[in-house]
Amino acid sequence: MANQVPTNKLSLHDGGGHTGDLPVQPRVTTMSIHKAIDQIVETFIPEMERISKMNESAEQKERHYKAWIRATLQKFADDVRDIETRNKTKDSRGNDAA
Repeated sequence: MANQVPTNKLSLHDGGGHTGDLPVQPRVTTMSIHKAIDQIVETFIPEMERISKMNESAEQKERHYKAWIRATLQKFADDVRDIETRNKTKDSRGNDAA
């Protein structure tokens, strides 16, 4: 699948060895976001090299580069929104209990 973002490589986790979807308990921290950024950085060069070796025109390669970056950034933005939603839910539950 060309230009697909490997979700297992970009998934956020709680630092406790949990990978995949975000953990049920809202323990996602700023470090998880930094780890996600690091994972994007680590996958960037190999993916760009893979695309550059494709037997396609420069225009087609550029479209692949842009599509990969767009999909990767969209996945990251979705993950951050999920974190914000979970944090807001956690905060509202905490305020209700007070």
